Amino acid sequence: MVKRIKSKKRKKKLNVVHVVPVSPMQCGMYETARELVAAECKLGINAHLYDPRPTVKQAQGRKQVLNSRDVECPKCNNKFKSETHAPIPTAVPAWTGDRGVSICDLKFALASDVIVSHSGLPDEDFKDCQIPRIHVAHGRPNSSYRIERSGQTAIYDMYRKMADDPRWKYMITLWPGYGKYWELVFPRVKEFPSFVDLEKWCPDETKHDFDGHGGTINVVVTDIWRMDKDPFHVLNAFVLFEKKHPGAKIHFYGLDQDGRGRDTMINALKERGICGQVAPMVQNLEVVYRAADMMITPHTIATRTVREALACGLNVVAGLGNPFTSYTAYEEDLGAFAEAMSKSWADWNTDKEACIKRNREMAEVSFDLQTTAKKFIGLFEELVGRAA
Repeated sequence: MVKRIKSKKRKKKLNVVHVVPVSPMQCGMYETARELVAAECKLGINAHLYDPRPTVKQAQGRKQVLNSRDVECPKCNNKFKSETHAPIPTAVPAWTGDRGVSICDLKFALASDVIVSHSGLPDEDFKDCQIPRIHVAHGRPNSSYRIERSGQTAIYDMYRKMADDPRWKYMITLWPGYGKYWELVFPRVKEFPSFVDLEKWCPDETKHDFDGHGGTINVVVTDIWRMDKDPFHVLNAFVLFEKKHPGAKIHFYGLDQDGRGRDTMINALKERGICGQVAPMVQNLEVVYRAADMMITPHTIATRTVREALACGLNVVAGLGNPFTSYTAYEEDLGAFAEAMSKSWADWNTDKEACIKRNREMAEVSFDLQTTAKKFIGLFEELVGRAA
């Protein structure tokens, strides 16, 4: 008699879709989402990205409005709208990949167990979808508020409407403390620690020479210039720092095409001979951090630039109260900020290896990707009612 052996049923993996425009090396929000998906996959989740933008076919014949303003004809005094148009950005083709992470199609997204929104969900695709939803608020509350006030995307209004829709279960912020702001319009907020891919962003040797414009001390600015906070003050603090440290140069990365005011200051720095490399988004920012002597930022939180720089071992001089670096000062006190830069340089110049080790350890303790991925998975399990 043959004894039958009961076969164990293979546990079905959770299907999770993260919705975000797929823009490799061009957007911090996307890079954060991609890192999270990769970590979830390593922990046993069947996680994918979904690009919510229209396909090339859907975008044919359509254009987006970049600028719109009322213009008055000097001859007839009639008013009309003047608009600048550009092609609509289109989605990355489904079932392609980015650095080991898969991009799914809409059919798969609509059949998943949990949807994680990073940039909002297009109503035409998801209006009838009843799958539990989570939204990750990547923006700072003050930035989101000012974007809406300026007439751009109505982020606060969108979040308020989400709160009344039972499909939206939670909002996640990756900056502890910001939950207190978001709870005003969306009561169900969770605060998870921010993270970065510690394998990609790490100390290493580099031959980066700032496009031939390096100085005796190389200071980098990699923040995006936002409405709520930008490098305006710390740029001016650098001028004071350079007076005490002749030969220092400042380098800018991630600059968009809107140079109003900003480019005037950068050109003034160039005229003084203290401005080095000036670049838009670059695809190898890790080599910049490895080649620099310090990064300066006005931020008091773990922005992506702070996380990346520390993970690469670089000294960070930040806004007063930033808990991830010992070099801080009130950004509008230019003398105090320049002094914090001098202290950072003195430590770096005395024992660079010790600084790199300390900064890397801070990143490893504070920005561990697996820790946050496990928190997301715990939330998925709660929403679907079973273990992953």
